[in-house]
Amino acid sequence: MIKRLFLWTTLALVLLVASLLASIALRIEQKPTHPPSIDSLLNDKAYSASVDDAEKWLGDIYARSQLPSFSAAIGVGGKLVWAGAIGHADLKNNIEADTDTRYRIGSVSKPITATALMKLSEQGHIDLHQHFAHYAEGFDNKFAEITVKDLATHQAGIRHYPEGLGFLKENFSNKEYAVTREAASITAQDPLLFEPGKGFHYSTHGYTLLSLAMEQAYGSDFEDLMHQTLFTPLGMASTSFDKAEHPTQKQAAPYLLIENRLLRAPQVNLSYKYAAGGYVSTPSDLVEFGNALLTHRYIN
Repeated sequence: MIKRLFLWTTLALVLLVASLLASIALRIEQKPTHPPSIDSLLNDKAYSASVDDAEKWLGDIYARSQLPSFSAAIGVGGKLVWAGAIGHADLKNNIEADTDTRYRIGSVSKPITATALMKLSEQGHIDLHQHFAHYAEGFDNKFAEITVKDLATHQAGIRHYPEGLGFLKENFSNKEYAVTREAASITAQDPLLFEPGKGFHYSTHGYTLLSLAMEQAYGSDFEDLMHQTLFTPLGMASTSFDKAEHPTQKQAAPYLLIENRLLRAPQVNLSYKYAAGGYVSTPSDLVEFGNALLTHRYIN
C-alpha cells in the first residue's frame, strides 16, 4: 500500500513538473535575427540634424539588449521634439512597435498620481494634512493618525509587498478588485510598521489607500479623477489604466527576461495598484508630463 502510494505521488510530481516545463516552453519567444525598422517622428525641424544620431542610439540599445522593443522621446524647451521606437510590441504575432505603442510604466505611476494629488490640493479638494480617515471611513483604528501626506510620502507605516511566496502572490495577482475601497483593504488587517510620520517605508499599497482618499475627496471614481484632472488637461491621450477586462489598444505584450530568454508574462490584474503601478503610457506622453512640471503650467 505504501509503495503504491509512493509511486502515485512520484508520478503526480513528474506530471506536474512536466506540465510546468511545457507551459514555460510555450511561453518562450525569440527576437528576430534581422534588424527591424525604426519608427521615427520629428516634431521640430530645428533638430533634424540630430535624428540620425537618435535613431542610431535606438538601434544600438536594441542590438545590445534582450528587449523585444524599445521606445523613447525627447523634450526640449517645454515641447516634444522627437520620438522613436524599434522592435516588436508582440513577437508571437509579429507586431512591430511604433511611437504610439503603449507600455506598462510600473511605479512611474506613483509620481503621476502624486502630481494629481497636488492639483487637488491646489484646487481645495483635499487637505494634505488631513487624516486619511476623514476621507475614507470604516478602516481600523490604527489608520486614524495617518495623514494624506503620510501616504503620499511613504511615511504612513503601510507595508510593501511581502517577501517569498507572498511577493509572487501579490505581484502576480490576477484578482479583479471592482472598486478602490476593496483594493485598499488588502492591508487593512496588517499592523503598521511604525507610528505614522515617524519613519519611511516605500509602499505600493500605501498609494492605493491614497487613491481612495483622493476619489472620496473629489467625489468621483479614481479613473475618472485621473482623466479629468491630469491626463486630459496635459494632453496625455495615450495614458490610461491597464485594465485586464478591457485591454488597451496598441499596448505592448508583457515579457519576462529569465537567463537571456524572453517569456511571455502571465496574465495579471493590476486593479489592486492602479495609482501605484497600473498605468500604461508612451514616452511621448511622459515627456508631455515632464514638460508640464518643468514649465509650471500644471501646478505652481
